[in-house]
Amino acid sequence: MCLSMYEFYLSDLEKLINYEKENYVLVENKFSRHRKMVFKDFVYYILLNKGKSSVLEIDEYFKERFGDDVIPISKQDLSQQRLLLNPLIFKDADKNALKEIYSGNQWEVEKFKGYHVLNVDGSQLDNPNTPTTREEFEVELRALKETESPKARVSVISNAKNEFIIDSIISPSHIGENSLAFQNIENASKNNKFRKSNSSF
Repeated sequence: MCLSMYEFYLSDLEKLINYEKENYVLVENKFSRHRKMVFKDFVYYILLNKGKSSVLEIDEYFKERFGDDVIPISKQDLSQQRLLLNPLIFKDADKNALKEIYSGNQWEVEKFKGYHVLNVDGSQLDNPNTPTTREEFEVELRALKETESPKARVSVISNAKNEFIIDSIISPSHIGENSLAFQNIENASKNNKFRKSNSSF
C-alpha cells in the first residue's frame, strides 16, 4: 500500500521524536523527567494546532489526548514548555519525508510526460507588530505607524501533480519574488533527487 505524503511525514517525525529528541530541546535536561505530558505531546500539540485561540487549542488537545476530566499541566506551563521545543524538528521531518518520496523506493511520484511539474507562488503577510518581528524582518520603528504591522514575503514551491509543498521561505518584504523563487528552486534541487523517468508518450 502506498503511503501518503502526510504518512511519510508522521513516520519521519516519530523517528526524530524517538531517537533524536535531544537535538530539538533548546534547554539542556528539559523534558527529561517523566511527566504526564511528554516531549511527544508538545510536538503534536503544535502540529495539530488549527489556528484558534491558545485557550481553545489547549482545551481541545487536552480533551482529545487525555479525556474530559484530565488536566495534566496548567495552560501557563504548557505555553512555557512549548517554547523549549526547537521548531526545526518539523522542518527536518519534512525534508526527510521528501527525500524518501523522491528516492522512488516507496512511493511513485506522479509526473507529466516523465517530468516533475512544480509551481512557485509568492505572497505577502502581516506579522505581529512587536520588537522581535521588527528586528527579524528588518523594519525600523519610524517606518511604520503604531497601528501598522511589519510585512513579510512568502514564497512556496510545490508539486502540482501530487499537491504537496517542497520548500517554503519567509523573508523580509523588501526581498523580491524572483530572488525567493530562485532560492526555492535551489533548495528543492539540493534536498531532493528530481529524475526524469524513462516513460515514453
